[in-house]
Amino acid sequence: MTANLVDKGIIGKNLPYIWQTGGKMLLVSALGLLVAFGNIYFASHQAMQVGRQLRTMLFAKVLTFSDC
Repeated sequence: MTANLVDKGIIGKNLPYIWQTGGKMLLVSALGLLVAFGNIYFASHQAMQVGRQLRTMLFAKVLTFSDC
């Protein structure tokens, strides 16, 4: 995309092509940003679930220790 932007848009002085290609690039960047935020959300959610499960298992193990 960048090579075409330079070759067809900048060198060819085609301003509408520059705007169109730049808009597509911004759209793809915005989509990547949204996906990255979703990835962070779901990864942190999974990490919290694993931590909760480990704490539950550890607490159950500690309760089996003797009182002596």
